[in-house]
Amino acid sequence: MNRRDFLGILALGALLNFESFNDLAFAQVNTSLQGSELFTNKEFSYQALRALSKTFSSCADIEECFLAIKSIKDNDTNSWYEGWKAQGDRLYSLAEEYYSEGFLVSAKESYLRASNYLRTSGFFLGSNPKDSRIFDTYSRSRSSFVKAASLFDPKIESVEIQYQDTTIPLYFVKASNDQVPRPTIVMVGGFDSNAEELVMDWGFGAIKRGFNFVAFDGPGQGRALILQGLYFRPDFEKVSKPIINYIVTRKDVNLKKIVMFGVDLGGYFAPRACAFDSRIALLVADGGVFDYYSSLTSLLPPVAKNLLETDRAAFNKAMAEALKDNITFRWAIHHGMWAFNAPTIADFFLKTKPYNLKNIISNINCPTLVVNSTNTFFFKGESKKFYDLLECPREMINMTASEGAEEGSQVGALGYAQGVIFNWIEYHLNKIVG
Repeated sequence: MNRRDFLGILALGALLNFESFNDLAFAQVNTSLQGSELFTNKEFSYQALRALSKTFSSCADIEECFLAIKSIKDNDTNSWYEGWKAQGDRLYSLAEEYYSEGFLVSAKESYLRASNYLRTSGFFLGSNPKDSRIFDTYSRSRSSFVKAASLFDPKIESVEIQYQDTTIPLYFVKASNDQVPRPTIVMVGGFDSNAEELVMDWGFGAIKRGFNFVAFDGPGQGRALILQGLYFRPDFEKVSKPIINYIVTRKDVNLKKIVMFGVDLGGYFAPRACAFDSRIALLVADGGVFDYYSSLTSLLPPVAKNLLETDRAAFNKAMAEALKDNITFRWAIHHGMWAFNAPTIADFFLKTKPYNLKNIISNINCPTLVVNSTNTFFFKGESKKFYDLLECPREMINMTASEGAEEGSQVGALGYAQGVIFNWIEYHLNKIVG
């Protein structure tokens, strides 16, 4: 047995017996009563809660979600796909029927719910990016949202922002039909988000408070990844600047009150944008990501981390074995390989190295809110690290189980999260003259 095989076996044994890694790695671990009763698989529970949480914004209905949940076999990603797709297809057909009959409010509401369920149905397909169902479910989900967007008053605007030799899709959600310059929140999604979901989770709450709301798919996200083949990049300011350049041309935007709000991996992207753009007045990082590679490799047993640095072939072999029977692990690694354009597992890990704020965090000058969900496994500890190293006016808020808001991105507690975060934004914007 050569050294490579021996170390690979050691790493594999460590991975398979390291409980917190093998059972929970890359999951937004759900220990709340609601989620734990849905599935024994923790990631299934979290993703079901993610779909259910959109009841707060009328983009889900409880019994529709439970019809999908009841039809799903635990740990069976194909039944997950079929269960949510059945509800999405049913709601889409219903929305089309309502639209043809002139019942536009009912059509809008049904399109939104269909979009949510179809997005959810395709979630675990990301473990195999060549699966054609990914493109079908995403396209149908996005189409359903766009149809709903046209039925709002004012309409949710779909804008194409020039980026390199292509465009980035952006939604602009106006707070009002008038042209009064208003504070504008620009939201940046994370590892597996899309712009449609950001509008559902945060946009409708923002406009109720008089904020305009902007969401977009950057490289590695939503349409940019699935339909355009654009991958994550660490120098996110190259993405955010064209977005801000467009926003400041609008008469309905208060140029002194632009807020950058990042969630999940957006907690790296949004600070990066602020470090290079003084036009941004406030920053919200939910939660902050200071060093992606350090956070990712902290999940590895020491022997596996050593293999990553010294013997990538053995690392790939051991990790491939470890992920065979772990849905969460398999999805996260394969989705990461896709979104980072990494040909191997080791390449995915190593491609996260440039995603850190070490040399630029001192360039962030605007008041900053750091949100820390206490039950987040992915990026665990990064919010506190990011907060401690900030040199600008800053505040950190812990989201805990006592509010039901401990899950990553406050899934299942969006009402509470919106109150806390939007109140902070409004308070600080009121201090800005103009």
